[in-house]
Amino acid sequence: MTGHNYPLKGGNILLYYFTGTGNSYRIAEIISRKLRDYGCDVKSVSIEDKFIAEEWEEHDCHGFIFPVHAFGLPRVMINFIKSLPDTKGKQAFILCTMGGDRRGHQVATGMIMDRARKFLTNKGYEFRGGKAVVTPENFIFIAEPPPPDEVDKLMESAQKEAERFVTDLVQGKVRTKRGNIFQWLFLGPVRLLYLFGLNSGLVAKFFKVNKRCDSCGICQRVCPVGNIGMVQGRPIWSNRCELCFRCINVCPTRAIDFTSVTRGRRRYQEPHLKIEQLCRGKNR
Repeated sequence: MTGHNYPLKGGNILLYYFTGTGNSYRIAEIISRKLRDYGCDVKSVSIEDKFIAEEWEEHDCHGFIFPVHAFGLPRVMINFIKSLPDTKGKQAFILCTMGGDRRGHQVATGMIMDRARKFLTNKGYEFRGGKAVVTPENFIFIAEPPPPDEVDKLMESAQKEAERFVTDLVQGKVRTKRGNIFQWLFLGPVRLLYLFGLNSGLVAKFFKVNKRCDSCGICQRVCPVGNIGMVQGRPIWSNRCELCFRCINVCPTRAIDFTSVTRGRRRYQEPHLKIEQLCRGKNR
């Protein structure tokens, strides 16, 4: 682990978040509230909204909140960070949400932190640390989401961990995990396969729509990258999918699957989330 044993400088904080089905959105709300308790001026914006340069200039510290995708940052968050202006002297931190086992065990946290640190320091940020919190799984191709009672327990635990991280951040006591060679050797290939699937557009071929589809168009409206079109009332996926699984999980008729593996599995969206908060073009 690495430590940052000095207090957070400045009280103007801008939080950039990306969320699939609401976990990271909820965590962004929680840490915004906790930072305000410490007297910070906080603004939280979705990276799906238009980037405003003036907001970037006005804040001394930027936080990045996102879900873990295939043991790393979502491609959309990587591209967003790369699009930011170079800086000198601004501080940055990350807080990511990740599916773990029911006992809260995490996988590859150090590897994720190493990658995030590299992207941010390459832009000139002073990296202040990061943390991962375990939230309910939404990538139902790999695992079925937990039942509602376990969802509540996981989100309650995630809230406590996120608030504890904010306290450590403000007081300069964050200790950030580092990756190791075993994580890169065994999990790195999974990451490469994930990026190949996205960049090749191959993943679009695995989405299936069943007869329950009623042409409501919600999947098209909530897609974070505008990857879904409607043809004769049926959704069609293009080649820019981020595998956030938002479309599958928020479909009101459960008409979307990703191969046959997801048939019959529970869907998941964070309990506080409203569909309108995910629709493209809406301010948060």
